[in-house]
Amino acid sequence: MDLSTIKEKVKEGAQGKMTITLTEEMLLKLMNVKKIDNVKITNVTVEKRKLRIDGTVTKMHIPIHFNVQLRPAYTIDRSIFFKIKKICPINGKWLRKKIFHQPPMMTMKGKVVGFHLDSVKQLQYIPVGQFDSYYFENRKVHIKLKL
Repeated sequence: MDLSTIKEKVKEGAQGKMTITLTEEMLLKLMNVKKIDNVKITNVTVEKRKLRIDGTVTKMHIPIHFNVQLRPAYTIDRSIFFKIKKICPINGKWLRKKIFHQPPMMTMKGKVVGFHLDSVKQLQYIPVGQFDSYYFENRKVHIKLKL
């Protein structure tokens, strides 16, 4: 950690903010907490301005590989929301609901997916604060927590 990074962290702390980082591995683990019938999520990739989820769904004993691209939308309390931009090769409502409607971790309403991060063990150690914003950088999701 260099001096400029340390200065930035001290400045954030003085403003009552804290940055929480989610890696691709953490997001993959979050997606796989609940087993979903006939769905296997194999990879989560954080790209420049999107989140990409790859996996396989089995329909009538035929495995179909899929990928979903999510764009940042907004934050509420301790949840981050993404808008579904693209699902390949099939864009069925049944597939979106099967992947993303997993209360209490994830919910889906229309084409907006919410990741409710209160269920992440590391965030349970921080009992106060709400998410202010989030951004993608260095293949990680950085979330600003307002204390």
